[in-house]
Amino acid sequence: FEYFGDGSRCIETNMARPLCMRMVCDPDRQKVVIFANNDQIVCQNDGDFMAIPGSGSGSKVQCPILNIACPK
Repeated sequence: FEYFGDGSRCIETNMARPLCMRMVCDPDRQKVVIFANNDQIVCQNDGDFMAIPGSGSGSKVQCPILNIACPK
């Protein structure tokens, strides 16, 4: 699920270590969108743990704080 390149950020998880994943800010919805392969994880609230689609093992990423990840 990891991605290293433009837009990559390391994100906390419920696993042994953070994962580096592609992340973008959606200014229209005021949400952070995290990409896991071809799937999108739309963070609803700061600090929420969201399931990684296709992980099959209960792996989750923790949504970053919107104002820090997407400064205005």
